[in-house]
Amino acid sequence: MPASGREPLSTLDEVAASFTVSPAGKITLNDYFEPREYISMDAGDSDLGSSGVALLDSSAFSAGLITRIAVVVGKNAKV
Repeated sequence: MPASGREPLSTLDEVAASFTVSPAGKITLNDYFEPREYISMDAGDSDLGSSGVALLDSSAFSAGLITRIAVVVGKNAKV
């Protein structure tokens, strides 16, 4: 099971994360996705994010209250 995206991260390996920056310059983690197999992905050089992150057009892609959806692809071809 993937990490919930709500727990503190212990590492940024194999993570797609959303941050905000306050006017004072403080960086805060808002949300993240970490695949459940991130350790084996890292060990096998199957990095998540090898494609970069793409933010989808919200006029075409949304899910209920979720209006900002991003996708990322790993070297293992999982999206």
